[in-house]
Amino acid sequence: MKGNQSRIPLARLAPEIWKHQLFSKLLLAPLFAAFTLSGVTSGDFPFRAWQGAVILTLLLLAVALCVSVDLNVKILYAGNVTDGVSESIFVTMKKAVAAPLKFFRPEGFGVMLYITLMTPILCVGLGVSAAEGLGALTFEAKKAPLYHLVYIVLTLMYAVLGISHIFCLHGVLLDGLSVRESLRRSREIMRKRWRHFLGKHIAYALSGFAFFLLSSVFLFVTPLSLGAQLFPVNTARSLMILTLFLNAALFAACALLLTPCYFIGVTRLYREYSLGVPVVIPERKVKKYSLFMAIALLYLLEIAALSSQTSRNFDGVFPPQTATRIVAHRGGGKRNAENTLSGLETAIALGAYGSEVDVQRTIDGHYVLNHDATFERFTGDTRMLKEMTLEEIQALPYPVPTLEQTLDEAKGRILLFIELKGDTADRHMCNDVVRMIQERDMGNQTVLLSFKKNLISYIETRWPEVRTGYLDFSVTADAEKLPCDYWGIEEEGVTPETVRAAHELGKKLLVWTPNSAQAQERLFLSGADAIITDEVKRAKEIRATLNRDNDFGPVLAAFR
Repeated sequence: MKGNQSRIPLARLAPEIWKHQLFSKLLLAPLFAAFTLSGVTSGDFPFRAWQGAVILTLLLLAVALCVSVDLNVKILYAGNVTDGVSESIFVTMKKAVAAPLKFFRPEGFGVMLYITLMTPILCVGLGVSAAEGLGALTFEAKKAPLYHLVYIVLTLMYAVLGISHIFCLHGVLLDGLSVRESLRRSREIMRKRWRHFLGKHIAYALSGFAFFLLSSVFLFVTPLSLGAQLFPVNTARSLMILTLFLNAALFAACALLLTPCYFIGVTRLYREYSLGVPVVIPERKVKKYSLFMAIALLYLLEIAALSSQTSRNFDGVFPPQTATRIVAHRGGGKRNAENTLSGLETAIALGAYGSEVDVQRTIDGHYVLNHDATFERFTGDTRMLKEMTLEEIQALPYPVPTLEQTLDEAKGRILLFIELKGDTADRHMCNDVVRMIQERDMGNQTVLLSFKKNLISYIETRWPEVRTGYLDFSVTADAEKLPCDYWGIEEEGVTPETVRAAHELGKKLLVWTPNSAQAQERLFLSGADAIITDEVKRAKEIRATLNRDNDFGPVLAAFR
């Protein structure tokens, strides 16, 4: 038969692959619904109850079964394509569902366990919360260097084990071998041909990257660039939305093709390694898929109409900019030593709107910048700050500035958010700090922050002209009614309701401490008035993307 040894005939196979993918994915929909209803994905799963353990075990068995069936469908279909066999999707599905029965042996259970663990391991590596939801790891644990080392070692071992037995399912499903014999054959093949196998995969990866790069330029970058330059605003906006919708559809279609095509390539390698001769994929008869064509045409008409309609109300659908301010956390964020004058200079150099600092009182009545109750983190000194004199603090091998120095450095250059910190935060501190601010005529350049409601009320009552901000861990209802200028909450507590509530009461919403790109973008688009972050530079770049003169930033943010 005629054929092409190096390429998979995608044009002929694509509709057939999409049909197989849609049918095989129908098995996963009930499983996902079961996970959602059980509480595993929401973190409310009853792990300690014996009923919860039974349900979790059953769900994991269901995962193994469904993933196994999905893999079986792909391998059986790849075998049919490689061998030139035409087979109904229903026949393939029937074989795929029956195949797991062949693995009810000791060595077969090992294969099923490997398949079951595949998804959780990938999810942990990608930073998805699946592992946390299953109670295995927390995000804090994932930050530890030891965790990363252990994870890398285990993943490498898992990968080596998988590659050496990659043809196990092929032998069982396509050649009718026992699980034990198929595992042995796979090890034998990979021992002899692993260099060729890895070389092919490197070639696949490079060709995939080249395809992605070229298609991005021709289908994405070029239409957007030319549209913005050649057409009026409304037409360019409509073209941009249409292009994004088309690319989203193409990406989904390509994603559904990617895995089956990979399995076809691997199956062809399996045949070549087993037979010892090159294998040519036979030509397949072109089938007409009128339904696919009708769906594609309907999709084109819908997105064309939607793009045109959206472009007329563009500013309402895609807010063109964010007014959220950026405040450097503890001086200058992560780019300099915290609560120092050099950190303050960094915040100024980065163009931050403000700089947040922490103030505490020494035993001899001076005010210095520090977040912790001691200086142990920086110097190893375990003495309490409130029990040290200014002279003792200035003798430490760490540049601890006074509040007066910080105010003088910031005057006329940057807004200071001064948190009244620790046990020494009392009315005495309020009196002294307000006096320092007034002496320097910096009332419009400072905001006094505190977790203590009584201090915020005291300042607002005695000096209503001084700007204040109440920091609230739990987003309490009475905090909304507290007289203050800023309402500060943690990033996890920000919802459309909290933003709306703050603004309805005439308060500005201050959020701490969003450092990831996703969190920063979400908060920029939430309507929050300011964020306190360690990643000032990243925040500025994201905000610049959202606020740039063309319309692409807001639209892309909405699509994400």
